[in-house]
Amino acid sequence: MRPLRSLVVLASAVTVSAILPAVPSVALAPDKTPPTLQITDLSWKTFYPVADGYRDLVKVTYTVSDDSTDTSLSRNLQITDSQGQVVFQRVAEVSTPGRHTFRWDGRSTAGQLQPNGVYTITLVVTDSARNDSTARSRTVTLSDKRLVNKTYRSTVSAGGSTVDRQVGRCSTIRKPSLHGWDRSLGYYSNTRCRGGTGDASVAATVNGTHVPRAFQRRYGTMKINVYGGAAPTARRSRGLLEYYNQVRNDWVGFKLMSPDVRSHGGETVAGKPMVHPVKDGRPYVIWAFLTASGHRYDVKTFTLVLKYQVLR
Repeated sequence: MRPLRSLVVLASAVTVSAILPAVPSVALAPDKTPPTLQITDLSWKTFYPVADGYRDLVKVTYTVSDDSTDTSLSRNLQITDSQGQVVFQRVAEVSTPGRHTFRWDGRSTAGQLQPNGVYTITLVVTDSARNDSTARSRTVTLSDKRLVNKTYRSTVSAGGSTVDRQVGRCSTIRKPSLHGWDRSLGYYSNTRCRGGTGDASVAATVNGTHVPRAFQRRYGTMKINVYGGAAPTARRSRGLLEYYNQVRNDWVGFKLMSPDVRSHGGETVAGKPMVHPVKDGRPYVIWAFLTASGHRYDVKTFTLVLKYQVLR
């Protein structure tokens, strides 16, 4: 009977082994979750990597989720050109959850500056199961334009550039001035009554002119030169020039002009606060010229000198 029982046991073992798979010798690894990536921001839609201080780099901001239970086999940040060719690649930081940034200077992995075009930025992470986790791609435009310094000069007549005036009851503004220059103005204080003080003695105009629409309003410095001098009837007279600062809503850059008949340089000030935007898109600057307390001054022209930058 023992041999028979041995055969039954053996047959049972064969039947079971034929039906069930072999038990593995090691335990199965638990499921692992790759990190979730998201590119949240680009500092610029267009940048200009020519190292002139203006948008030389594009900063890419991305986030990594904190629910990952996997150690990535690879984590690459890729930048491809319009033909789909990878021009730049680097290891991305994804092991630490949260916000991360990197900056691209428009160069390939080998350090070569790339040509004009639209480039696609993508984050790709491959987990231990060879699954790719990809952030939504973002595009950026690379341009080889650079900032160029420009100087704008414009000479306008005193009479032709006047936009407003303030004349006290004791004073007058004469056109043309006693020097007889075409479209000049004579600012004559206390010609109607003697001894006028304060507002009664003021002879002033507000003047303005349009300026170039510089790229992003990148104005450098501004100054105004005045051609004029004391009137023949009051040769020791002086005049006062000032600019209107549209940011501070105030007058700045005060400069007294000497009696000599010649070109007088005004103060040099930051240009951007002086430039006023207008509805038709043509920016302009405002200044004022005046005399008071018995001074009499003739002005022929104002010359605006504005330094600014444009992309070329």
